[in-house]
Amino acid sequence: MRPIDPLPEGAVVLVLELLVKPEHRAEFLEALWEDANGALDQEAGCLRFDVTVDSENPNRFMLYEVYRDAEARAIHRAAPYLKRVGAGLATWLEVPAKMVVATPVTPPA
Repeated sequence: MRPIDPLPEGAVVLVLELLVKPEHRAEFLEALWEDANGALDQEAGCLRFDVTVDSENPNRFMLYEVYRDAEARAIHRAAPYLKRVGAGLATWLEVPAKMVVATPVTPPA
């Protein structure tokens, strides 16, 4: 599926992989949805925040977040709803999160 609108030049794309301890899955998801919904509802610069789960491991999550630019990402990093996630990760995760920070590639005209 091709995107309807291309990502803006200067967009910041985050791809995260998080392996959650089974006993913390519900608490993690509650905080994660609070963060995702807060970003999408309150931040004009948050263009996308997808939460996915591995079809073979229900505790392995992948996030795909797109911010209009570095300033929009900075606004999200300071948001109050992200703080709960940040505070809980050390307890909730089996291993440290993996994150790739990327930029869009513009297709040829």
